[in-house]
Amino acid sequence: MTTDKTQAWGSEKISKILLKLAPPVMLAQLIQALYNIVDSLFVGKYSESGLTALSIVYPLQLLMIAFAVGTGVGINTIVAARLGKGDKKEADGYAGMAAPLAILLWILFALIFCLTLPFFARISTQSEQVIDDVVVTAGSSACSASDCSSKAAGRKFCRPTGT
Repeated sequence: MTTDKTQAWGSEKISKILLKLAPPVMLAQLIQALYNIVDSLFVGKYSESGLTALSIVYPLQLLMIAFAVGTGVGINTIVAARLGKGDKKEADGYAGMAAPLAILLWILFALIFCLTLPFFARISTQSEQVIDDVVVTAGSSACSASDCSSKAAGRKFCRPTGT
């Protein structure tokens, strides 16, 4: 049964495959966009400077997510290729690199944020209140990104094994 599904992917039209794969990705992006809209609406009700800080930090959050998902997809690709060749031991070795890479990315982003965030905030706004909000908001984002990036990497690299 698994062989039939695998052969179907190789013989189906690309447009049919895209119609099967695209909706979940589009839904995930829609949910992410709605999360940011709701977040902005909620923060905007309580603090104008907080909303400004959130809009300054948003691109940095997207960058963290992109690196985490990219790492997970890259590991997924390598693991799937090795499993396709029947080399489970090498696939397990690559899969074992996901958690250390997620931790390394978190440390890298935390260091970059700590060192450059005040400068980034100052070139983005003149308000001291907004600068303080940016540092606090992005600092908490960098700290919570360890959880998010490890989950994102984990979701992406577990797919070739069906787990």
